[in-house]
Amino acid sequence: MSREEVINIQSVAALEMELELIQKAIAGCDEDIEKFPEDFRAYGRKSAYEHAKERLERCLKVAKGEYVPHHIS
Repeated sequence: MSREEVINIQSVAALEMELELIQKAIAGCDEDIEKFPEDFRAYGRKSAYEHAKERLERCLKVAKGEYVPHHIS
């Protein structure tokens, strides 16, 4: 297997991992909002979605080959 093939496999694995974490962040946020609406009115939902957005941006960098997560390299 060539170095490029290994990097592609690692990139896909990293993307899958990041996307799963995004889904968990959004689902967890929605669940927490339902349980503790008072605590999340001002900042909770935005905070969780900002976290998910950062992960998505990282995924795009991985896809472009601009970033390789340390746990994959």
